[in-house]
Amino acid sequence: MTQLRSHDPVTLLQHARDRYDDALNLACENAVGTETAQRIHEHIENLAPGITDQPAWPTLRQQLIHAAADNHDPIALIDNAASRGRLDNARDPAATLTWRLRDHDIDLDLDLDLGRHGQLPALIRQNLPWSNYLQHRQDAVLAARRQLKETTSTEDADDVTGRLARSTPRPPAQQPGFSLTSRRPGRAPRP
Repeated sequence: MTQLRSHDPVTLLQHARDRYDDALNLACENAVGTETAQRIHEHIENLAPGITDQPAWPTLRQQLIHAAADNHDPIALIDNAASRGRLDNARDPAATLTWRLRDHDIDLDLDLDLGRHGQLPALIRQNLPWSNYLQHRQDAVLAARRQLKETTSTEDADDVTGRLARSTPRPPAQQPGFSLTSRRPGRAPRP
């Protein structure tokens, strides 16, 4: 059964996208460093106490880390998003800020499935090992998408890739004992 599933174009596309997302998240985390991540955490917690405990916090944090890796000031972005309306009446203030950032500030949507790939964050483009590795991951996503289009109708392929692109971005892997400092800077994982 596992071998049969590995040939399923939808599964292949999902796995390729997940690997790309994980690699991009780790590259951005490494590029901005723990000090910037801590500064984001402290600032947002001062802005809206308890927000880092909300369900959408990992997605918001990921957006801000990606923005920082693209030479944007994450503190200014979050202050701008917060100034657009109240947060104290939101069920999940992190989700509200995530929506405000996506719709009004900069384009932080890094999903590949709709063909909006190719422009990695600036700090990642400057790091040749990460840039090369992520290009390899992008190529794998595009190959899986082509395979999906070849084996299904165009409408079905567009429906699947659209659903994958709309799914909530996965936060960086956070496992007990995992730390950014445990990886050597500038070293990309092997494909």
